[in-house]
Amino acid sequence: MIEDYDYESITSLTRAPPSPPSNPTAFAIHTSRASPDNPLTPDFVACSGGIYPHWFRMQDVSTLPGAEALPLDAPLVRPRPLRRFSMRAFSGTMCNVVLVVLLFQTWLVQGYRVYGCCMEPNLWTGERLLATRVDARKNLHRGEVVVFYPPHRPDTPFIKRIIGMPGDVMEIRANHVFINGQEIQEPYLRRAWHDDRAAERIPDGNVFVMGDNRDNSNDSRAWGDLPIDHIQAKAWLRYWPLNRVGWIN
Repeated sequence: MIEDYDYESITSLTRAPPSPPSNPTAFAIHTSRASPDNPLTPDFVACSGGIYPHWFRMQDVSTLPGAEALPLDAPLVRPRPLRRFSMRAFSGTMCNVVLVVLLFQTWLVQGYRVYGCCMEPNLWTGERLLATRVDARKNLHRGEVVVFYPPHRPDTPFIKRIIGMPGDVMEIRANHVFINGQEIQEPYLRRAWHDDRAAERIPDGNVFVMGDNRDNSNDSRAWGDLPIDHIQAKAWLRYWPLNRVGWIN
């Protein structure tokens, strides 16, 4: 039996006398009374998980099945104190998070909000997109949706789809696009449109872009070819609204 007191005592752990075969691993805890020859010091209690410091004295002998014997000079293990909330540590963590987000947004991914009807019904006003900035001007492909600053409005980001690549001869004939004399398939178009355009070669370093809502799109048909170095990012994910989350094809 263990009883608590207001003063300290020390206990030592020693191997118990031979025990019955049914409990071969038992050990005994012996009490050392406080006396002039025995100064008051913290005691030790042993269990299968380790040593735990306590501040009580042992009144009787108690057995601990499955415990391990500990040397008398074993170091005292004190419980680790709980960390208190630190505003300085919290502020430092938040600064690091903001820095990572800024770097991520500056060099890797940028968020955009759609405004206008030029890409309907694939993209609607108010929808929010993620666009990658990594190699945005490299490995361009026909059909990719890109964010750019047009030559006539260098301070306003536009979003359109690449239709013609550098060096292509592009023609619009009876509402159909022909590249190098071959009609291209455009499965992303959902609305009828009306246009004709004479064959024209796209200069090197430029692309030809159009919106998916072609009868209501201000694109290369109005202001000419788009220099590749004006492209800022490639749109790849719509994340808002939640019921329209998905990849941008």
